[in-house]
Amino acid sequence: MLGTLTMYGYLRLNRISFLVFADAAAPGALIGRGIARIGCHLSGDGDYGLPTALPWGTDYSHGIYPPSQALAQFPELVRTFPGGRVPDNLPMHPTGVYEFLLSALLFAVLWRYRTRLRPDGQVFMLYLLAMGGIRFGLEFLALTPIIALGFTEAQLVSLGLIAIGAVGVAQLRGHAVSVRSLTRTQ
Repeated sequence: MLGTLTMYGYLRLNRISFLVFADAAAPGALIGRGIARIGCHLSGDGDYGLPTALPWGTDYSHGIYPPSQALAQFPELVRTFPGGRVPDNLPMHPTGVYEFLLSALLFAVLWRYRTRLRPDGQVFMLYLLAMGGIRFGLEFLALTPIIALGFTEAQLVSLGLIAIGAVGVAQLRGHAVSVRSLTRTQ
């Protein structure tokens, strides 16, 4: 919160539009989050996904939060293992790697089109849509409890980001049409 307030004060003091700043920061924030998720993957901190039989399933037995501990909060899954004991070398979905790959791909798209998207705010709104979509989808593989309406907390927040991004894109596109029509008549 303090960082946000400081940034807001800085932008106001220097008369920099929030949307200009947000457009400039969005691609970096997207790839930054993806890179951070590689750290989660390498540390095995429990941000991995459900068990998988896919060939890229990852052994997190030497991580800081091994699967036996992470799955303990899901008794319905633990019961499916012989004797109710989850082996720590159980292959899990490497959701941090998935998030990195998706973030890198969407970073490349935003970076390529960043100078073509107008008016100010379009890049940021697309960032909100991308982040919301990535997180919402990956939560289906995550080891996080359902809290309401069949969704996890992160999915509910993601739906909010998607809604804000969609409304923002629609409003900014309407504004872009108005600006174009004004410039054509002059």
